[in-house]
Amino acid sequence: MNVIIKFEYYADIIEIPDYLIPDLKKTYIKFGKWLFDKNNNHGYWVIKDGRKYGILSKSESFVEWLNKYILFDNKEKAKIVQKKVCEFDKNLPILFF
Repeated sequence: MNVIIKFEYYADIIEIPDYLIPDLKKTYIKFGKWLFDKNNNHGYWVIKDGRKYGILSKSESFVEWLNKYILFDNKEKAKIVQKKVCEFDKNLPILFF
């Protein structure tokens, strides 16, 4: 199923397995905890003076995390369908980044 990843001025559309939809908000919260955990050395940190200063998160980070930690043993993977769209189906699930 398609999911909207909404940013301030545009949105990306990703596709995820349908069975993830009922717990999408909980999954998104788990992602946020992982993303902001300074013990995780992912590639989305902004480093300033050798310290983790902030996060540059895009839909790629969520898709990567889903595939690596949630869908790791599943044939069906999450993927980005469209980037930087202004118009989208408002009936689709939306996650605000």
